[in-house]
Amino acid sequence: MTEYGSVQSFYRKRLAQSFALFSAANGRKSTLAAAVAAAALILAACPSPRRPDPRRPTTARLRRAPNVRRFVPPEAYRQFLLAELARGRRDVPATLSHLRRAISEDPGSPFLRLRIAEVLLGLGRLAEALKMTRAAQRVAPAYAPGYFWHGRLLAVHRPRAARPVLERGLRLDPDSVRSYLWLARVRLRLGDPVGERAVYGRLLKRRPDSAEALFGLARAWARAGKRARAVRLLSRLVRTHPFAVRPRLVLARLRLVQGRLASAVRWLVDAMEASADDPLVAQELFRLYRIHKKSQKARDLVKLMEVHASARFLVFVASLYDSLGEPTRALRAVARALDQDPGSGPALALKVRLVLRSRGPRAALGLVGRTKRGSKTFVAARIAHAEILENEGRAPAAIRLLRRTLLVKPASARLQETLALVCARQGKVSEALGAAAALGRIRNRAPDDAEQRYFVALVLEEAGRFTRAARIARRLIRDDPDDSQALNLLGYGLAERGIGLSEAVRLLERAHRLDPLSPYVLDSLGWARHRQGRHRQAVALLRRATRADARLAEPWYHLGEALLALGQKGAARKAYQRALARRPALHQRAVIAGKIVLLRP
Repeated sequence: MTEYGSVQSFYRKRLAQSFALFSAANGRKSTLAAAVAAAALILAACPSPRRPDPRRPTTARLRRAPNVRRFVPPEAYRQFLLAELARGRRDVPATLSHLRRAISEDPGSPFLRLRIAEVLLGLGRLAEALKMTRAAQRVAPAYAPGYFWHGRLLAVHRPRAARPVLERGLRLDPDSVRSYLWLARVRLRLGDPVGERAVYGRLLKRRPDSAEALFGLARAWARAGKRARAVRLLSRLVRTHPFAVRPRLVLARLRLVQGRLASAVRWLVDAMEASADDPLVAQELFRLYRIHKKSQKARDLVKLMEVHASARFLVFVASLYDSLGEPTRALRAVARALDQDPGSGPALALKVRLVLRSRGPRAALGLVGRTKRGSKTFVAARIAHAEILENEGRAPAAIRLLRRTLLVKPASARLQETLALVCARQGKVSEALGAAAALGRIRNRAPDDAEQRYFVALVLEEAGRFTRAARIARRLIRDDPDDSQALNLLGYGLAERGIGLSEAVRLLERAHRLDPLSPYVLDSLGWARHRQGRHRQAVALLRRATRADARLAEPWYHLGEALLALGQKGAARKAYQRALARRPALHQRAVIAGKIVLLRP
């Protein structure tokens, strides 16, 4: 027997028990037959419950007593377990088939219908997912998760309709954190920041230490310009959650925007301690030191990170040495990483980039041209090979290589991502969008997922379809005004085309306040200032971008353009030379080389 309001917990608990029993019996080696056998053993050990009343409970009865007891048939649970295992294998048709069989055994289960809706959402079949959530609500009018999923599906395209549905779910389950979070998001999409803050306040009354509520309310106050309140809320959050990293990063960025450099450094160091020296946090601290001309501290940080002996840390250390302009040390660190883990794809990719810049394309191709199909670095080597071909003006050959590799490794997310971007740059929009959709399926992202929509916008922008890309970026900004990536994409696209420069600068300044250490945002804002004719401001921003990440060619090229506009021909020529040394695309190299020749003394 199980309670009606806890059907979801029943299925999840039995699934966890099955895997625990199975792992103990089989040394953690997962096979479908063993997991199903473990589930059968658990069900056999359970006492036989009484058969349920065949009459379905009425809506009024459920509202009065939402914890009506109901029986979950063993075969329904077995089919649910098979569905979960199929989902782990990314076998979507089998997942849906098993879930539908489970529903045929347990027709009164709203949870199984919502599970199907979740799978359908991942496939982009929004209409069918909505139909399934409505079916769950008809079966169980007092089951709060049904209203959450209904509101969640409506939130992207019909936020006004989503609001009352989510409110009704909260009346049934006032402690549902995710319903509060989505309701706050809907309020924001409707242009109601006061209502958004009110929803977070309601959640904090019920759960005073809710990390999601404190973080969301802090972001809301920061967006409203009340940075002192945001800092107080984030400080409260890090006191109650000593290992929370993201709030510390946001605190560091807020302090940096306020001009309090020492406080920003303290919060970043604190974030490193909380995350056990996470490379992403260390990269933020490294960029802060570099932007503010504290080169010795940046070097000391790299040496500190080099103490970590794992291949992952060594690859990160090599990338930092590359940013410092020390390719020899970078190659040494990469060699150590490959000695420890010969199958490290990121280490091989970084080594290829370093060799490409120092010794040319022939030497780089020698590293990846003979990689065997069964090697752990096969995918990384093929991607690096394709990037070299594209960089040397042989994009059709790169696309053919990626297509052949996908026949061998069709579930590789990195292959799909690379193919999408290369096809986009060659104007093959339909194939690029197909690869982007495949990437979303591999990473289990719904079509309305923010990361998936951003990648589609990036593909369209690379393909020259800026109008469509801008439309997606504006929707992303409407849904989340703190999306610095979408702000940067839209602002840079406007600045590059010379349209709406004032709007571009406004968008990029917002992105810079949100992520003041990003070299991409600094480069975009500097380029927009240059296009406005504010060349001195542009030079200052672009110099900071080159210090934040000296490996990127584009900031150096933009810096040369801004310096040339100021009449500083010698400095401009040096910037162009550094851009050329980073080996940008072939057509860009021709333009830069021509400018260097014209500026020759």
